[in-house]
Amino acid sequence: MNGMVTEPVSVRRPSMTILSRLHLLFPLPWALLRALVWSSQFASAVVVSALLQGCLFPAPPTWDSKPTRPQLFDPTPATTQFVVISTDGTASNHTVTFAVSELSEDEGHALRAIWYLNYGLPNVTYINSRDIPPGHLDIIHPKEISVVYTPTQKNAMCVPFTLLVMHIENDSNLENHYPIDDSDVATVTWWLSITNSISGDLALSDCLTSAGASP
Repeated sequence: MNGMVTEPVSVRRPSMTILSRLHLLFPLPWALLRALVWSSQFASAVVVSALLQGCLFPAPPTWDSKPTRPQLFDPTPATTQFVVISTDGTASNHTVTFAVSELSEDEGHALRAIWYLNYGLPNVTYINSRDIPPGHLDIIHPKEISVVYTPTQKNAMCVPFTLLVMHIENDSNLENHYPIDDSDVATVTWWLSITNSISGDLALSDCLTSAGASP
């Protein structure tokens, strides 16, 4: 133990593989082989990097936003009974205010409300129209559409008064302003009795039968 060195001595041991010693026996071929391996690794790294970039950073999706079909609800007066309008201009009910709530996602496209008598029938009469500013599908704050109507005919029964709502681009702009695409249309119909009273036992079902079908 006296004077002996106790520090461990690192001993170089020969490699256990033959390939690891090829660079000593064949330096030039080994250099070429190593260069080929490194170049292939580099190319593979480039390819993998490009693939990963394509996966990590995809192109943003594209879509075409379109307005939704209008929805009408809460009509006033109710559509389940006749709306009696007097032909006497001095009566209190010689005009009627028709109103309805509307919901749609308009995507910046304005709406057009159009009023008809006998809509969908051969004797259809276009009354008037009004444009409604675009809005969103907001149930809390729906759009309110209303019109005050004064009839010009007298003693008429079973007169369908129809409100049609669509986006402006869907208006054919023809004489009756019929829509181009029915999938962008909502309608509500009231049945008018243009007289001072309803005579007999006439019911709404009788009006629908006489008209052939509900517009």
